[in-house]
Amino acid sequence: MRTDIATYLSTTVGVNRGKTKECRALDQNYGSLLFRRSGESEVRIFRSSFTNMPSIAGVACNIENENGFRKCLVAGWFSFAEGHATAGDVLVRELACEWLESAGYAYDVALAPPFEGGVDVRSVDARAYSHVVFVCGPFEQGELEATLLSRFSHCSLIGLNLSMTVPLNDWNPFDLLIERDSSVRSHPDMAFSSRQALVPVVGICLVEPHEGALDGVANAAIARLVSSRDMAIVHIDTRLDENSTGLRTAAEVESLIARMDAVITTRLHGTVLALKNGAPAIAIDPVPGGGKIRRQAQTIGWPIVFNADSLSDDTLRDALCYCLTERARTKARECAQRAVNTIEGIREAFIAALNNPDDLKRKSLTRIAAPVKSDWMTPFAQSQRTHSDENCGASRMPFTKRIECLLRLISGRRQ
Repeated sequence: MRTDIATYLSTTVGVNRGKTKECRALDQNYGSLLFRRSGESEVRIFRSSFTNMPSIAGVACNIENENGFRKCLVAGWFSFAEGHATAGDVLVRELACEWLESAGYAYDVALAPPFEGGVDVRSVDARAYSHVVFVCGPFEQGELEATLLSRFSHCSLIGLNLSMTVPLNDWNPFDLLIERDSSVRSHPDMAFSSRQALVPVVGICLVEPHEGALDGVANAAIARLVSSRDMAIVHIDTRLDENSTGLRTAAEVESLIARMDAVITTRLHGTVLALKNGAPAIAIDPVPGGGKIRRQAQTIGWPIVFNADSLSDDTLRDALCYCLTERARTKARECAQRAVNTIEGIREAFIAALNNPDDLKRKSLTRIAAPVKSDWMTPFAQSQRTHSDENCGASRMPFTKRIECLLRLISGRRQ
């Protein structure tokens, strides 16, 4: 083994074998190559040019002087503003940092906007690092890869969880590569082992602006609430004539709402569909003083309802904390069951009325005999004066005239 490595150093990377006092391999799994030149300090080194040598493939790399200096720079596509970093990149980065801590290595993380903190991979002093670990994603022969490899060529280069797009026989820039997939092998994505704490998933269901509503006030308060803590926001639109969130049917709307941990809403049916499926709702009535949303919440006994003209940020935060408890989910289910029980009585009354047609007709005749004032219809009637009355053949009659004819007809029948 010693002869092979010494020969390889001599013939491949230009280490003069005659001047090499010692050259030997240390731990094949976790060690490094060590050699000493005459009159020089001991150096452990494993360069990318060694990786084609089968006898030392897979050896972990150290560049370590006799003072034991070793510090790692953790980089990835989150290190470049144009890197299109994903959640998976960040999760694998955090796992790699845990592994470095377990190995006793100090490290910095290279970050670029929109990520904050860390160091700038393009301007940080490259001499401050003995190792670079590039984590997650595809790695190819591109401009960003060239920037990294050229700036840190003196470091031990480690690739973790990478998809190598170029066959390894043609190009492998890493001293240690544990790839996600390559032309040689594949491994499970490291994100499987990440231990990211999950956050609540909260649906946001907002009513569109309408006259008299304080929807702007309510929306601003909701925005402050969701920014006050970590949560995954899902915007949900209940309208089906045009849906801003791409939902196409009532079943799709309800199915999405049902999967939320909580729902914050200024819509009545946002409240109803949430509670129906056991998802606690922060119901905000946009009508000053409260309108149909407050009335509905009071009817079924749901306590988490607010008026837009009397909102408090602290109260909303407390309400969200409550809605994320199992106690709130139990309360939501109780309210939904109370509503269902009441609706069963409505069903019976509805069917009973349909089964008593004489009483229903008598009420209709009474209404017709004493019609309510129709002045409110006049503005709408003016826009329909040229509409055809399909029930009277092809004749055209202004809407107001048709109303007058209908009233005369009713009057004649009464006589």
